[in-house]
Amino acid sequence: MEDTASMKFMNIWCYDIEIYPNLFTVGFENMDTGERFIFEITERIDHGPYLWNFLQFLIRSRAKMVGYNNLRFDYVLIHEFLTIGAVRPVTALDMYLKGQAIIDAKHGDWTHSVAEWHHLIQQVDMMVLNGFKGPRATSLKKLEIAMRSTNVKDLPIKPGEHVPRDQIEGMITYMCWDISETAKFAKKTWDNVEFRQSLDDKLGGRRSRINWDDVRIGSEYLLDELRASGVRTHMNRKAIQTTWPDGIVLADILLPVEFDDPGLQGIYRFFQSATVLPDKIKGFFADLSATVGGLKMDFGTGGLHGAIPHTTFRATGDRIIQLRDVVSYYPRIAVANGWYPTHLGPIFTEKYDDLFQQRKQHKKGTPENLLFKLGLNGSFGKTGDKYSPLRDESYMLKVTINGQLLLARLTEVLMRIASLTVIQVNTDGVAYICDKTDEPQADAICEWWEQITGLSLGTENYSLFAQRDVNNYFAIEVD
Repeated sequence: MEDTASMKFMNIWCYDIEIYPNLFTVGFENMDTGERFIFEITERIDHGPYLWNFLQFLIRSRAKMVGYNNLRFDYVLIHEFLTIGAVRPVTALDMYLKGQAIIDAKHGDWTHSVAEWHHLIQQVDMMVLNGFKGPRATSLKKLEIAMRSTNVKDLPIKPGEHVPRDQIEGMITYMCWDISETAKFAKKTWDNVEFRQSLDDKLGGRRSRINWDDVRIGSEYLLDELRASGVRTHMNRKAIQTTWPDGIVLADILLPVEFDDPGLQGIYRFFQSATVLPDKIKGFFADLSATVGGLKMDFGTGGLHGAIPHTTFRATGDRIIQLRDVVSYYPRIAVANGWYPTHLGPIFTEKYDDLFQQRKQHKKGTPENLLFKLGLNGSFGKTGDKYSPLRDESYMLKVTINGQLLLARLTEVLMRIASLTVIQVNTDGVAYICDKTDEPQADAICEWWEQITGLSLGTENYSLFAQRDVNNYFAIEVD
């Protein structure tokens, strides 16, 4: 992936743009050769005609342009340049005003955007396809830190200010740095692009999946399968959904789970008595926890979490460390119990199970295996999305709450083993350390749990498990 002379990067150009009232610069770097072209429209020079010709070359040669947040910003400016440039010379101020309009647009205002089917040059947005957009978007600067770049540069001049003539070169140098860092990140994650291209080649259709994040790939694949079976997902271009304006009565969706621990019994009674409004789901789980055998287990919107913090565990000749995790937990619990979003009907469960069965037929690491994995996990992530035809918060809570209760039950029963200490419980599995002589007892408990739930547990063995907390840990497998 680090080879810059790879043929797969031919005619693929990383690019970036800087805009100020008196400066518009666009830089391109060929991902195969490293060749650069810099175009500038300032008070000292006007490369507008040359930029126009270069963009026409990219159009004719069916090149790809790779950027970071370019779908939302950079390409919109390129499209504006081509639109204005078709009738008159383009000024830096033209581009600056367009850029400000994009920045100032309110959420949901698509006036200053360009639909992908209107793109004149194919765009690859490394921010979007890697799932780095959203309310807590990952900036290119954060990526530079994560990639251990030799430097992390900030804008030399504040946005909106006039760029002095003697600082134009500094702005161009800054832009070139961002282009090179974007290219570096693109090469590190190009497998993601190739996977999406393989889906386009295999599945076809009018839509390109190049800039889809994992969740969208998974949910759209399942929706396509449902539509092919005659399920209607939209009406008048609006997603068909099941909504719960009066709230979700949790007693109606709970599985009968019996606990030994008083704290977990209290959690279950709390769920039995609760009604949840869809827009209050996240706050509903605030401070909802139980301490069992010295381990605090937190119940949450997405899963059960608990860990012994700031501790390192090492396996020995007499002590083993194991992780028992449920295979494809949330999708499988839905299938095992015949659950589905109300408006989609039982065919949803059938298609959901099909994805799981098809995934098993392909080795891990293959595009097919990844596609079916995304179909399972990505689809579930959309069941609480107010824009998705998969939306049904009652179904979502039925899966997540019961999933947490069943995992908590497995954890407390494993704690009956005197030599066993739970290291962590985390969404779909529980890690522990115990005497090697007690492994058969742990196996028997896990087999009992599998029988009562209809789910399957995988087992991984570790020589070391060091953790700061449930989300930050380091584990070494025995092999």
